[in-house]
Amino acid sequence: MRLWPGKAMITPSELAEVARCSPGTLYEMLRAGELEGTKIGHRWKIPRPVALKFVGWSDDPDAPQPRICPPGPPKREPLPDPKDERIVRDFLGY
Repeated sequence: MRLWPGKAMITPSELAEVARCSPGTLYEMLRAGELEGTKIGHRWKIPRPVALKFVGWSDDPDAPQPRICPPGPPKREPLPDPKDERIVRDFLGY
């Protein structure tokens, strides 16, 4: 399978679909210089070879599956229910 045939530049949204991450993550990586890209006006463009390398694919039909973007911050534990009497007692020191 060829990714983005005939395209020289890829948008972060197009890359995000294949890399299984949010476009916001890619925009942050572009701004930080972690991902090579060019800003044309107000839009970022990523060279196709860079995008293919990022997802770990090539034009070879036997290429490996795309990589997944780095995980975001760890999920936090949900806050306790403030209506729970035990929490109110603990907070007030009863």
